Amino acid sequence: MNVDELIAKWDVQLEKDQEKFESLFPDTDDILAIVLRGHLMVEEYLDRLNRHCFHYPEYYDQAGLQFSKKLLLARAHVLLPHLDPTSFFDSIKKLNELRNNLAHNLDSPKLKGKSTEFLHLIEAGYPETMKQCCDYKIDALEVRLRKAISYLLGQLSLMDIVIEFMEKSRHYGSDEHRDAGDGK
Repeated sequence: MNVDELIAKWDVQLEKDQEKFESLFPDTDDILAIVLRGHLMVEEYLDRLNRHCFHYPEYYDQAGLQFSKKLLLARAHVLLPHLDPTSFFDSIKKLNELRNNLAHNLDSPKLKGKSTEFLHLIEAGYPETMKQCCDYKIDALEVRLRKAISYLLGQLSLMDIVIEFMEKSRHYGSDEHRDAGDGK
């Protein structure tokens, strides 16, 4: 796969991801729906990122790992092009804490605090052009959460394509050996 093929593939994947995002995030102000659906999509990306780095990803799927373990695996092997990769992964961890808090207590008194912690980490990572063009901090909480999760998913989408390209560019042995190990 060359760079042009990578870009074409990313365009196709980005369109699929955008369609999925729009179908899962209809215009709603339901914070629970936004957080739960956003969390599910982030988890799907963590699975995609992690699968790329295994010779036999079906065993990763069979492991049935919790979200926190999937995040740790991604953190261990994913090289981020961010100035501060720690805050990127910490924001995903904060989203998980927010989701867990909501999942166990729909009227959680911690909702505002957990949301603010998550938003602070994500919004700090916004590009300067985004910070200058709009005053996103005056938006309602649910709008800010939608924007923050959208931004996070966009970052994960890009990483997914790049990591897949990098891993497929490596040569670990013959395809016959891999096919025999798959049982295919």
